[in-house]
Amino acid sequence: MQKLMRHTGPAISAFNAWILLKGLETLAIRVEHANASAQRVAEFLESHPAVSWVRYPYLTSHPQYDLAKRQMSGGGTVVTFALDAPESVAKRRAFEVLDKLRLIDISNNLGDAKSLITHPATTTHRAMGPKVEPRSGWATTWCASPSGWRTPTT
Repeated sequence: MQKLMRHTGPAISAFNAWILLKGLETLAIRVEHANASAQRVAEFLESHPAVSWVRYPYLTSHPQYDLAKRQMSGGGTVVTFALDAPESVAKRRAFEVLDKLRLIDISNNLGDAKSLITHPATTTHRAMGPKVEPRSGWATTWCASPSGWRTPTT
């Protein structure tokens, strides 16, 4: 049983518990910074001419902005947006943007302490296929998690 618990994680070592506890001491500050970073990125993207739409709960343009302000103390760390590109060139345009990124890592998941971006049509939602993709908008949609330690600059 001890081996199973050690390898599957239902119990952690004293050292790992201490490390986790130390991280919890600064969690509120880190979450506040991550929310502020995402807000700045969302505002920047919303004003960018190459972006057709941005979804972030703390943008006044979000359909549920009032609800988000009542229920949440921050807008979260994920910003979803779409490039203003015709469906026929959306994937190529997406990869052109990805190729130009220097400070944001490309990933197929968004759970990390660094700023990440993913292109769902070619990663997380690839299995949706071409029949569903045009209706869903995934070909031009991006999910970014600008929650890294860097402060966004425009």
